[in-house]
Amino acid sequence: FEADFNTRHVFWVVKDRNMVRKIDSAFDGIDHLYVADGHHRS
Repeated sequence: FEADFNTRHVFWVVKDRNMVRKIDSAFDGIDHLYVADGHHRS
């Protein structure tokens, strides 16, 4: 969808199990993760 100022947001569905494992393992070394969605909340 497009937000204000022509900002385009895209969601990707990853169904390939090998790719999901790769993405999952990329986060293995991260102890804490903070998601900032660009709004006034956390």
